[in-house]
Amino acid sequence: MAFLRAVKMKKHAIDIKDEPDELNNWDDFEPIGEEEALDDVVSFMKERGHEFSPYTVDWARETVLFVRTQEGVDLKEKGYLQLAQRTYVQELLSIPFSQLQAVADAVSEKIADVRNIFIYITARCGSTLVVKATNALPYAMAIHAPDVYSIIAMAHHKVQRGETPGDIGTIPDVLRDDESTIAFVKNISTLYNHYFLCNDAKGGRLTIMYKLKSHAVTFAKVMAKAHPEAKTLFMYRNGMKMVESSIRLNYGGCKEDYYDWVKAMKTMDRKRREFYEENLDLMPEFYFIFGDDPKLKTAQHNAHQLYYYMTFWQGAMQEAIDLQREDPEHFFHAVINYRALADRKEEAYLEMMEKLGITLDIDDTANRKALAKVFRKDSQSGTVISSHKKEEKDNWKPHADVWLGEWERRIFDNIFKRTNLEVNDPAFVFPNTIF
Repeated sequence: MAFLRAVKMKKHAIDIKDEPDELNNWDDFEPIGEEEALDDVVSFMKERGHEFSPYTVDWARETVLFVRTQEGVDLKEKGYLQLAQRTYVQELLSIPFSQLQAVADAVSEKIADVRNIFIYITARCGSTLVVKATNALPYAMAIHAPDVYSIIAMAHHKVQRGETPGDIGTIPDVLRDDESTIAFVKNISTLYNHYFLCNDAKGGRLTIMYKLKSHAVTFAKVMAKAHPEAKTLFMYRNGMKMVESSIRLNYGGCKEDYYDWVKAMKTMDRKRREFYEENLDLMPEFYFIFGDDPKLKTAQHNAHQLYYYMTFWQGAMQEAIDLQREDPEHFFHAVINYRALADRKEEAYLEMMEKLGITLDIDDTANRKALAKVFRKDSQSGTVISSHKKEEKDNWKPHADVWLGEWERRIFDNIFKRTNLEVNDPAFVFPNTIF
């Protein structure tokens, strides 16, 4: 049965400025008071559904959890969606899988005119900038990494490998076949759309872009079947640059610490090297999905942080290439490289949006100023997902130094030889890329 419960974020839960490594789960909150059973959850959602945003999926309890956050808080403006949800949570709503379809049907008419765009990425490629630029304008809104899609994608990936999500030991009915998974995703999207449309401060923005976490490219076929009318965007970056940006984060911008690690990896004997890989704990689970492929037969002492970032970049790029080749109608309506946003800024953004079917009035002075302000600053400034050590208030500039060199390039080249995939160079150029 569906229920409501007042909750608060646990004291040890991740801070609003941190990057979330762990996916949302039931245990992120501390309960306050008792559960309130909802005998008629459909009527409740018709009346108050706009107050609750999808938060996580609990496979063991077969429920979807929603959160009500503090009144007046715009979740789109608080960075990662899940962090804002955790930080400003006031109430938890639990709806069983068995009631989700009826709940989605009850609010679907309100969002009938909503158009969706899904953003797929390789990571560290300017997607946060695109989200902020979009939200600064009155034409569309963009949501930063809605976690329920990530949770379903990871669970689906495990089921495809013959595993089960979480520790439940069985495959949930909603993941047993494409038909049930597609219906499940549709319902989640309906409820995301309903929440954000009803809570859009600017009003009237019927195009909602969802920037997905980078591993979701493995789930893109299911997403396309659930949303055949949706536009898609793919964002990527030179592989060496993506890895370097990720490594800068792992080492807090301290080049000396990274070089100490490199020295140790070069000089230690193989048996000792495997005990020196502490930074794997800093990496989200999904970064391992390509590198841990049994076909690679990777020795443990070679499965270090560089290896996983590199195999992930190559795997995500190859997935995207395969999607475009197999289903060009849905993948991709626009493809943009990080360099376009860094070098051409607003011009590249406008070209990208036009390919996605959104024409912007850049002659409007307010729009032009709003967009220029976004592109002037590090979009991740002040958070731990910024690779710049000091917070930049204005005038973003790329890093002047280079961390990765020939040693790292040889590791990349060795991966390319072993995987023997089409994406075989860090500078691989995706077809029809905006540069």
